[in-house]
Amino acid sequence: MACNAKERIAVFLTLALTVFFVMPTGCVSTAGKLRWAEQLYKNGQYLASKGKEEAAVEKFEKSLKLSREIGFSAGIAHNLNELAIYHASRKDYEKARALLFEAIAIYREEGMAPEVSKAMNNVANTYMREGKIGKTFEQYNELLDWDRQTGNLLGEAITLYNMGSLYERYIGDKKKASERYVIALDYFTQLDNVQYIKIVEQGLIRVGKY
Repeated sequence: MACNAKERIAVFLTLALTVFFVMPTGCVSTAGKLRWAEQLYKNGQYLASKGKEEAAVEKFEKSLKLSREIGFSAGIAHNLNELAIYHASRKDYEKARALLFEAIAIYREEGMAPEVSKAMNNVANTYMREGKIGKTFEQYNELLDWDRQTGNLLGEAITLYNMGSLYERYIGDKKKASERYVIALDYFTQLDNVQYIKIVEQGLIRVGKY
């Protein structure tokens, strides 16, 4: 039930193919409940990808309840993250952050470093959407520290690009924007990530440094 890596410059995209089943009645083993929790989660992702958000939320909430019942930690965190995405889309940023912070605590406890990184980035996005640029920078700095500690060079590069974009678009500081773009470009070049190299080069062109 692990989430696939997502492009963090775009906001919260999910897609999963699934088949819908009816929950069996009667006595169900823990293993059976776990499989059903996973299926509900996939169903929710599928519905969300089709724009059926309310139906997706219903699946995520059922999966969350079942995951809590059987102590399925990863399932709890994944559903919390998806529900946070929903609440952020409804501009209920406080609720979204509360769910994300709970998910982050679980991911940390379970040693799921990439998921911690993605959820922390989601927190930053809530602040940015809310227009709290100072808090966004604060969250990005925490995220940078985390990615450096865990050796997540791709995550670090994306965060540096995002920070550069904030300096460029919200602060109007082209110098600080270019400094972060340059470092991000170096990291993306090391990773041979052609897609992001092109994106950062466009940023450097905008600030007159390329």
